[in-house]
Amino acid sequence: QRREWSSRIIHLCESAQSALETQEQAFAGLRTLETNAPENLATARRAVDAATTRAKDAAARLVGLRRDYLDSAIVSVSDNLDRATTELTLATADANKAEALLGTQAESTTGIAAVEAIHSAEEHAYRAGKLFDAIQTIRDELDKARDAATALREATSASLTEARAVRDAPTDAAVGSAVGLAIETVEAALAADRTLQDPLATLEVLRSANAELDISMASARNQQQRLSGARTALVGALVGARSQIASTRNYIDTRRGGVGSEARTRLAEAERLLTVAESESDPVAALDTARSSATYSRDAD
Repeated sequence: QRREWSSRIIHLCESAQSALETQEQAFAGLRTLETNAPENLATARRAVDAATTRAKDAAARLVGLRRDYLDSAIVSVSDNLDRATTELTLATADANKAEALLGTQAESTTGIAAVEAIHSAEEHAYRAGKLFDAIQTIRDELDKARDAATALREATSASLTEARAVRDAPTDAAVGSAVGLAIETVEAALAADRTLQDPLATLEVLRSANAELDISMASARNQQQRLSGARTALVGALVGARSQIASTRNYIDTRRGGVGSEARTRLAEAERLLTVAESESDPVAALDTARSSATYSRDAD
């Protein structure tokens, strides 16, 4: 127990020593700042002056943003100029306070208070600068978004040509309906915000409309590929069915007395299905029917 108590005492002493050393370093830093306070105050004032000179340019940029874009597009910076002005007012007040404190050494805490005022002035000047930066940043981003929206509008308009062709001559009623609805969505997106005064919102609307169009067109392309493959396969299937029927018919016709009704019935069904397949406009359905015809003919054989 004595060993445990001793260990705890040592641990507590080490923790206390560490805390004291940390505070000592902090006080040493404050003493350094206090010693360099006049120089730091001059640096803070330069920062305030530099930020103040940016106010005029920032105001002009904000006017340009309000002219070129909707309020909804620039809402994130609409009050930045006012907020920056407030920050600069506070920064100047803190700098003046620090200067007054440095001129008065009546109390021992005066130096620390001056250091805090200088630091506060620097913080306010920094915030004002960031608010001005945000105005320029959103101008750059909105200009890029406008260019991107313009390019996307052009690409979307080009995609409509193919989509309208699919809608007007659909390979499948369901696919044609889906493409038609997507076209309506895209046309509405293109009609909205033609001046691109809220390009970020326009980009989102166009992206969403394009995604719907892509999905519907993918279904149409898949259906078209399916139909194209069916047409190719149908040629061979019809030839095969005709050949199989001809062979089976020839066998039955030359052996009238030796062939029962079941084979004749199957052959008749094969011939009926071949006629249906040849007149079917849907190549997929025609292919299935031609294959069924060949199957009945083989069964008859």
